[in-house]
Amino acid sequence: MTQLFAGWCKVPRPFLCLVDTPEPGAKVKGMSWQECPSVVKNPEIMSGEYVFRGTRVPVRALFQNLEDGASLEEFLQWFPGVTRNQAEEVLKFAEQSLLAA
Repeated sequence: MTQLFAGWCKVPRPFLCLVDTPEPGAKVKGMSWQECPSVVKNPEIMSGEYVFRGTRVPVRALFQNLEDGASLEEFLQWFPGVTRNQAEEVLKFAEQSLLAA
């Protein structure tokens, strides 16, 4: 199961990370991306990375672009297959996951 985690990297800023739990049934704080209807994980698409449903755009692309200073508007222009609703739902899901952690 893949989870979203909050943590700290070497620089003092929070980061989000998609990682697989070590074994089925392992107790890990966070929420599973499988619960987010705007994303899908398929081994045939982008080597099994979570992508926005109906696209080949990895979810991590949203977080990387925002971290690099892009606005949501810019991301949506650069990745026209991703809808505003999908991006906002992923951001809301990430926020809820951080609050649950």
